Amino acid sequence: MKRMRLENWKPEPHPAGLQADDKVFRFHLTGEVFRTYEEYTAKALQYRTRNWTTKYANKLKGGLSLTFAEAKIIEAKAKSKIVKFPDSHKLVALRGIHHDTGRFQDIAQKLYTFFRLNYVVGEFVQEKKSGKGAQQKAPVLQIIELLEDDTIVVRNVETNETQNLGKDKIYRRGTPITKDSLEEFLKESTTRDTYVGAPHVVKEKLAKQYELPLQLPPELQVVKDAKLNKKRKSAAGGGSEKRIKIKYPIEDLELSRSARKDEGSKPAPSTDFLLIPELVADSIQLWDFFNTFGVLLNLSPFSLFDFQTALINKDGRSVLLQHCFVASLNLMIQEGNLAAEKDDTIQKEKLSEIHNFETKLRKWLNSELKMMEEEEIDIPKELSSCANRSLSSTSPLERMSFLRFLSDKILASTLFRSTLDTNMEMISGWKKELRETKSAHHKRKREILKQSKQTESSSDESSSEESEDESESEEEDDDDEFSIPPPSEEDLNGREGRRLLLEYQKLKREHEESVRKRKAQQEKEEAKARSAEASQKRAAQKRLDAELGVFIKKEHKLSNDILTNSLIKSVPLGSDRHYHKYWLFWHSPGYIFVENVDKSWGYYCTMLEVNELRSYLNDKGVREKALLHGLRTSEAYFSPAMKKRESENRRNGSSRRQNTNKYENKRY
Repeated sequence: MKRMRLENWKPEPHPAGLQADDKVFRFHLTGEVFRTYEEYTAKALQYRTRNWTTKYANKLKGGLSLTFAEAKIIEAKAKSKIVKFPDSHKLVALRGIHHDTGRFQDIAQKLYTFFRLNYVVGEFVQEKKSGKGAQQKAPVLQIIELLEDDTIVVRNVETNETQNLGKDKIYRRGTPITKDSLEEFLKESTTRDTYVGAPHVVKEKLAKQYELPLQLPPELQVVKDAKLNKKRKSAAGGGSEKRIKIKYPIEDLELSRSARKDEGSKPAPSTDFLLIPELVADSIQLWDFFNTFGVLLNLSPFSLFDFQTALINKDGRSVLLQHCFVASLNLMIQEGNLAAEKDDTIQKEKLSEIHNFETKLRKWLNSELKMMEEEEIDIPKELSSCANRSLSSTSPLERMSFLRFLSDKILASTLFRSTLDTNMEMISGWKKELRETKSAHHKRKREILKQSKQTESSSDESSSEESEDESESEEEDDDDEFSIPPPSEEDLNGREGRRLLLEYQKLKREHEESVRKRKAQQEKEEAKARSAEASQKRAAQKRLDAELGVFIKKEHKLSNDILTNSLIKSVPLGSDRHYHKYWLFWHSPGYIFVENVDKSWGYYCTMLEVNELRSYLNDKGVREKALLHGLRTSEAYFSPAMKKRESENRRNGSSRRQNTNKYENKRY
């Protein structure tokens, strides 16, 4: 059955001749009314059937079949997240894409870079002011004209006065547009023909509105006519147009059906976090912060699920949460003590401990809030509610707001930055030492390889000498043959003949016995020599392994020190065709986190899920090829933990992650 698109849907008109006192059946989702119950149930069944879709479903739901209500919800969520594209940028954006034959992503990236680096006429900016709180009181200005000498004519929105300012005298608060809103505007405003090399064309209504040319340039019109004529001739002759070889990878969403493999369905990531979806992203950010800077804050590594359990703890007595607050507070106390050393009017404080930190924590927060009020800085409601309350009476949202405020203060502190600089110098020294160690390791390996080749060549020479010795020994063996001739038949007659025969046989036996003993002694000596040579080789190999093992141990130690103290512990593996991002955190091996385009999060924790994800991805697309490469290069890090978890789950009879926390798994 063909899917029904939400964009093409129109409500049923009201029945003709409907009176005010007529009884009708009304469908609550659309407001449509029906005279008979049969019409109402038929329409309700159509809306409840999973046969609806919307253009936003690819990003938010993976293109699954939806009910009418689900499609409406997805459409409303997607539209609420799309930032309105400013009118001042529309003309520049449309001129940049109109009649351009390049790839859509390249054009969008070029325009986005232009808007970030340049101002446009009609854009709203502010004048740079100096002094505390001056920036917030700066008037809003609108750009009227861009002059050639980097001077900009602006108009004050409140007073309507104009003035000339340099580019260095104004600034914009953030980027006026996002890349998603730019791409969405360009997709809605342009069309493109199906032949290869077709240009992007602005829709006729917008082209007339912004006075853009409606006709193609002559060179593009010639190409279009040639393509259409070739297609007509091919259709008239009954043949098919020659297939053009496409060089992969290309834009993922532009892959034709023939280029798509039979990938099946994408495995759904797990979303069984302990917090509601709106708080998961912030909790991951805070968890990453405390694990990344755990060495500087004297915090041991901890898992995301332990951190979320601490956040939802009802009485606020979680040891992990207390340690996070104490470590952050102590660093801020040390920052204040550094300032006290320079200023005698400031009194030094003692570091806080786990049993008495809340009083000092509230005192510090109240002083910070007082400073914010004096500087006329907006104070979040969740943060102000923590000023005079204990942690046990706060909600997870308030605790996260408090921790986020502390993390921002830590990042801005002088002590933290100086410690960070020292840490960076240590890491630079370790990296240099690691490079030198690897260089010495490879150099020693090359020397060993050269020595082994020389040993092989000398062994070849010795083998040739041995072959000569063997030939000589064969000649000696020939000399070892019994040389006394046997008695003749004439001499064998009588008693004397029998005596000669017995004597001959005795001599022959003695000769054979002496030859056998000599050969046995020779073989024994050769075996002893071979055994001594093999033991020498084993001892030499053992010495070489021990020598190389020193390099390997040193490399592992340096790599571990760099990884432990590194400030980059979150690795973006890539994104799939629908722009869902995949992350790997070094302090959480065995989990691949997924950041969806709607800012919700999930995770994969088994190799079975990762293998299903690989089979779903298509390496002919640009993004998914990069994602497959990221999964392949990082597999050695996440696969051992995943395999270990799978074996534990099989022993415990569970196929998913088991919640081993002693706290109640309850959502707040």
